[in-house]
Amino acid sequence: MAGVGIAAISLVTPFISTRIFEKWFAVNYFFLLMPIPLATLGLFFIADRTLRRLPSRLSSGNEYGAWVPFACAVGVFFLSFHGLAYSLFPHLVLDKIDVWQAASHHDSLVVIFWGVDLPRIFRSNVT
Repeated sequence: MAGVGIAAISLVTPFISTRIFEKWFAVNYFFLLMPIPLATLGLFFIADRTLRRLPSRLSSGNEYGAWVPFACAVGVFFLSFHGLAYSLFPHLVLDKIDVWQAASHHDSLVVIFWGVDLPRIFRSNVT
C-alpha cells in the first residue's frame, strides 16, 4: 500500500504545478533526477523479494537478511522525502508560501529563544 501511495503522489505532483513539472522534466535535470524514482522502485523490489523469502529462511533458523526490509523502508522514506523536498523547495505550501514568508520576524525568534528554548536546554542539562 505504501508503494501505491508513493506512486500516486509522484505521478500527480508534477501535474498540479507547472513549476514542479519543469523542475523534474527539464532536459538538464531529467537524467540527474531519474535515479530517485528508480532507486525507490528498486528498494521496493528488494523488500518484496526479501519478504517473500524470509519466512522460509527464518523457519530453518537462518536470520540472514532479516534486516533488509527495514533498511529498504528507511531508504524508501529517505528517497521519497528527498523527492518531495526537491519538488516543493522553496515553497512550504504549494506555490503559495515560501520558506522566507513562513519564518517569523527576527525579534519574535529572539523572544522564543530566550524564553522557551534556552530554559529548556538548561533544564534538560541540569536534570
